[in-house]
Amino acid sequence: MSAIWTHYQPLSAEGSTAMVPKLWTGDPTVPGLIYCHGYATTNREPLANAASDAIAMWKLIARIAEDRPVLSCDFGLDAWGNASAVSKVTSAVAHLRATYGVHPSKVFLFGQSMGHLTAMNWAAQNKAQVAGVIGSMGVADLKHIHDLTNPEGGYLYRASIDAAYTNGYTDAQYGAAHNPIVNAGTKYAGMPWLDLYGTGDTVASPARAEALKTAIGSTARTIPVAGTHNWPTIDNYPVDEVLGFLNDNS
Repeated sequence: MSAIWTHYQPLSAEGSTAMVPKLWTGDPTVPGLIYCHGYATTNREPLANAASDAIAMWKLIARIAEDRPVLSCDFGLDAWGNASAVSKVTSAVAHLRATYGVHPSKVFLFGQSMGHLTAMNWAAQNKAQVAGVIGSMGVADLKHIHDLTNPEGGYLYRASIDAAYTNGYTDAQYGAAHNPIVNAGTKYAGMPWLDLYGTGDTVASPARAEALKTAIGSTARTIPVAGTHNWPTIDNYPVDEVLGFLNDNS
C-alpha cells in the first residue's frame, strides 16, 4: 500500500477526516470522493481508525485514497439522508475541490449503509456533478428500514429516522426527495452506481438494492458477497472491482 496522509478536521464547519495520497499535488482530471458514514458512527470511524472493528472498511478506503483524495464528514451524524445532510455534502464537495485540486465539476460519493441515503439524495439533486456512487450495504429503501421490527443486531431504527425528519418519516411526505427507491426514475438515469452487499443482510435489504438497480437501469450494478450487515462482510468485497468502477468512471 502506498503512503497516504490523514488530515483531521480539515473542514472546520463539520467533523471531518481526509485521506490523501502522500505525493498528491493536485490533478484536475481526477474526481475526489466523499465518504458518507453509517448509523451510529462518525467521520473518523472507520476512516481513520485502523484499530477499530471497522478495519475492513479502513483498508478499502485507504486503498481508494492511494489514487484520489477522500473526505469524510459527519453530515449531521444520524441524519438518514435528510435535507440538512444533503446541504452539508454540498459544502464538503466545495471544500474537497478547493483544497485538494481534484476534478472541478465531478465527484464520487461512497455511502456506507445509512450514508448511502445521503449520497444518493445529493446525487439526485446534483446528477451532472456525479461521476458515480458506490454503496456498501447501502440502504436503498428508507421506508423499509424505518419499518423493520426484527433487524440483524437488534437495532431498531424507527425512532432515529423519525427524529431526523420533522413530524416523523413517511414516504408520502418525504419519499420523493429522500428515499432512493421512490425517487429513482429519471433522477438517476445514466448515473454509474455500484452497490455491494452481504447476501444475508436483513437490514439493508438485498431485494431492495436489486429493485433500485432495476430502477436506475443499465448503468447500475450490484455485487452480492457472503455476509450480513456488519463490518467483516467488507473483507469479501472484490477490491479490484471497486477500484475499476472508480477508474472507469473518472
